[in-house]
Amino acid sequence: MTGENGKTARPGNQEMDDSRMTDGVKSTDAVGGKAAEEMTSGKAAEETVYFKWTSGTDESGREMKGKETADGIAAEEMAGGKAAEETVDGETSAEGKTGGETPDREKTGGNRKISEALDWFLHVAVAVIVSLLFVTFVAQRTIVHDISMEPTLKDGDNLLVEKLSPRFGWLKRGDIIVFRFPGEKRQLIKRLVAIEGDRVQVIDGKLYVNGELSLIGLPEEPVTPQGDLPEYTDLTVPEGMVYILGDNRLHSLDSTDFGPIDVSWITGRAIFRFFPFGRFGTID
Repeated sequence: MTGENGKTARPGNQEMDDSRMTDGVKSTDAVGGKAAEEMTSGKAAEETVYFKWTSGTDESGREMKGKETADGIAAEEMAGGKAAEETVDGETSAEGKTGGETPDREKTGGNRKISEALDWFLHVAVAVIVSLLFVTFVAQRTIVHDISMEPTLKDGDNLLVEKLSPRFGWLKRGDIIVFRFPGEKRQLIKRLVAIEGDRVQVIDGKLYVNGELSLIGLPEEPVTPQGDLPEYTDLTVPEGMVYILGDNRLHSLDSTDFGPIDVSWITGRAIFRFFPFGRFGTID
């Protein structure tokens, strides 16, 4: 079919179709390009998202980072569990080792008990030795069992007797001394009224020392018996000896009966009464 320009209609239509086809191709290319662009954009978005995920700048990244963190915590917990497991295994091994060393531990415990027993024994021994030394050389308790020292001392009085004065020669007139006759266990307690070199006389029931009336330790001079032997009531005290009398002289066995005694027989000097409490205090 011929048109106005002498062209047939088919070719025109074909040209139109070609044009349409071309447009279609162009459209297709455009669509393909758009798809490519979209794909490229998607890839870029993917890369962007990956970049953002790694950088942790958007929501997705924060979630992923949180996941990473959670995975890290889980890894740490797994590592902690492994460490705990190793620790438990170590404890088990230690327990096994300890169990293997039980006899050694028992032996150590036994040695410790022996050491404690020896330590206790040592302390007791030291205390006993110190006490013995104190009683032997320093002081001891003495109980009065007679009436020869009344009114100064009474039956049942508990006294502290020091032992240094006889040992170092510190005794003097008026001291209340404790002594023991050789070969006897019983101790006697009297008052020392004269020391070596003193002149002692008993005249008319009165005691004179070096020519003077003796009132040592007493408010007034008690009656002094003459004794059975005159040589014991009129003498000079020999060297190394002392003259002793009881304060209750009418009921006392003393130097008026057996004469002066040796200083070496004296075991101590009474200095303090601690019982009965009503008479608690020093002794004159």
